[in-house]
Amino acid sequence: MTTQDEIRAAFKAGASTTEKTVVTNASSLNLRDTPSTSGKILLQLPKGSTVHAFSASDAPSGWLAVYVVDDKNLKTFGFVSAQYVG
Repeated sequence: MTTQDEIRAAFKAGASTTEKTVVTNASSLNLRDTPSTSGKILLQLPKGSTVHAFSASDAPSGWLAVYVVDDKNLKTFGFVSAQYVG
């Protein structure tokens, strides 16, 4: 999965995910639209936030395809740097 559309399709197909926690040393972690530091920032996830990482993903090394759920139960799909979640 290297695009938001591919992540959405995997979610709709029932791909398995694992809950992970944002453990960045900074106050927040950027959720991006592509697996690149040049990707558009969709959200800034506070330290301690939960992301749902897709177990099987062909995102480039060092990136996780994820989705997050807000307080209105809306899902945002994107990518985070793997080194900042655990």
